[in-house]
Amino acid sequence: ASSPLYATGPGAPPRVLAILVCPTHQLAAQAHELAHNLLTVGDHRAHVQLMHGGAPIEDDLLALRTSCPALLVSTPGRLMHLVSQGAQVRLEHLLGGVRMVVLDGAEELLAVPAIRCQVDAALRGLSTMAGGKRLRVAPRTATSHPNGR
Repeated sequence: ASSPLYATGPGAPPRVLAILVCPTHQLAAQAHELAHNLLTVGDHRAHVQLMHGGAPIEDDLLALRTSCPALLVSTPGRLMHLVSQGAQVRLEHLLGGVRMVVLDGAEELLAVPAIRCQVDAALRGLSTMAGGKRLRVAPRTATSHPNGR
């Protein structure tokens, strides 16, 4: 079973294709576990990486470079930190292919001004890494309809 989350194409270098931003470490850990289980089909498994504050960013960077995930699950602060360091640590080739950012718990992420600033900064940085291409941003709330309505 082929899916865009399993590969970027024959011979293409690995890239992060989607990012899921969660408001807390706990929700990010739960989403990571769920995504890992959902994206395992038979012998095929899309790599999913969890990143959040409290863990050394150097470890996250090493994991990102060593085994580039198709889906990155992150908290807003860690994503902003990662993106802000992107040019310095040469992450454009890994993060420049992001096509979608899902804001899980968007009502929490966007209600607090400091967190909203982190999300905005991360989105601007990701767009820059993608050559100015517009990212698809999907806000999800606890009451979101599965079809986005």
